Parts: sequence; structure tokens; C-alpha cells
Amino acid sequence: MVRRVGHGASPLTPPPPAPPPPPPPPRPPPSNMAVVSLLVVLLGLLSSGACSQYGDAEHITAILGESVVLNCPVSQPKIAYIIQWKKQHHKIPIYIWYEGYDPHVEENYKGRASRVNPDTTFGLASLNLTSVKEEDQGWYECKVFYLDRTGATDNGTWIHLDVHAPPRFTTTPDDVTYVNIGDSIILNCEAEGTPKPEIFWYRDDKTVDPSETVGIFNDGTELRINKIRDEDIGDYVCVARNPEGRVHHDAKVVIAGETGEVLASSHPNFTLKVLVVAGRTPASCHPDICVQGEN
Repeated sequence: MVRRVGHGASPLTPPPPAPPPPPPPPRPPPSNMAVVSLLVVLLGLLSSGACSQYGDAEHITAILGESVVLNCPVSQPKIAYIIQWKKQHHKIPIYIWYEGYDPHVEENYKGRASRVNPDTTFGLASLNLTSVKEEDQGWYECKVFYLDRTGATDNGTWIHLDVHAPPRFTTTPDDVTYVNIGDSIILNCEAEGTPKPEIFWYRDDKTVDPSETVGIFNDGTELRINKIRDEDIGDYVCVARNPEGRVHHDAKVVIAGETGEVLASSHPNFTLKVLVVAGRTPASCHPDICVQGEN
């Protein structure tokens, strides 16, 4: 059967094919954060089933504010690898290194944690930690993952970092304490540091010995003197000491109203003696040459 078209109409032709869609724009390179996230997932897969323990752990000590290196070797340096450092009880690794990318550094370690220079005598995966803080103390684990050998790793190296700090005073007695005979006083001296400092008391360069009226309490932080006598008057020294150092603080115990002389030259032909009075001015003292002390 022949199909005819209407008068003046041209034969039907198929429509031209639609133009192909434009190619998608090129994908931007992954950001450093994306790479870090991918590495965290990858490391989790590679380390699944791995068993780490403290059997061969190393213990090292760092001083507060100084630097320390956590040593970790790489057994196959010619194979592409990833370095991971984790701290116990931290969900995310504190440091991840992969050649060609900026390292991942946890917020608390930014500006302080870095891979050691490969030219040093330390292992290629070693971590250099600067400006050590007290909260840096704890267990650290280093792992090296080899990318072209499925599941191949250098077994976790465990290191325990101890952070020591020299003593520093948190409480000290007054430089001068005025008393009357028969009074009772407490000189308080406290210090912090790691290990915990010991407190010692000295009087006139000799250790203070407890007696019926003199006692040392609360781990040495309190020196108590009851019913003060003349022989209790003098210069006392509080000393805080631990293996990292020692500090001391001087404290005088003097009788209120005790007098002394301070020599002050006011003329080339003579020396003026100024009488210093602690607590009160005697009636016989001329106001022009007496200096009222403080109680």
C-alpha cells in the first residue's frame, strides 16, 4: 500500500540526532584532608586483626619544655610506605606521614610533631616531639604500612614517654614574719613537679628538727612553731627537691618591735645612722631619724 502525502507537503524526514552532552569538567585533585581521611580508613583496614602489646616496649624520659625523639625503624625503606603514630586512648592517629602529601598532625601536636630527618641515626619512622608538655606523657605506638604488599607491616613499636618537670613553688611563706614571744605560727611551703618534689626545712643552715614546740606536717609543707621562744627567732629556708632540680625560698621570723640600724651616707664628712624600728617607734627616737617599720 502506497502512502500519499497532502497537497504541497514534502515527504517526512527523521529529525537530526541530538548533539552529544559536553564532557564533565575535570575532577579537582583530592584535598589533603580527603587524603588523610582515606589514609585513616586504609590504615584501619590494614591493621585489622593486628595484635599489639607492650612486651618489647621502650621507656624514655623527657624534660618539660624540651624535645624528645620516639624511635621507630623502617625495615624495607625501598617500598612505598605509610607511617602512623597513635597515642593510647586517642581515636585518631596523632601523626600520619605519606610521601608526597602534607602530614596529618593532631591538633594538640601541631607545630610540635614531625618526622625526623632521614640523615639522623634514628629509624626512618621516628617522631620528633618538641616543647614537651606534661599531658604528652603516656603510651605511643608506631606502625609502618607497606602499600604494595597486602597486610604487610612492621609490627607496632610501643614506647612509653615519661615527662619530668623540675620543682616550682605554688605557695611560699612571707619573706618576713613578725611575732611576739609566746605566739604560734605556721610557715606554709608547697611545690609541684614530676616526680613530686620533697619539701625540707632549714634554719640557719641546719635541718629543722621536730621538738615539743616545733613540728613538720602535711608531707613537709607546713612548719609549725608553737609558743615561740627566743631561740626560735632566725632565718628559715624551704627547699623543694626532685631528681630534676631544686628551688628554695627564704623566710625570716623576727620579734615585733626589734630594732636595727641601717647606715646611710649623706655627707662626705660624716655618716648618718638611721634607726629602723619594726612595729613601733620608741618615745626616745627623734622623728627626723627614725623610720617606722611595718608589722
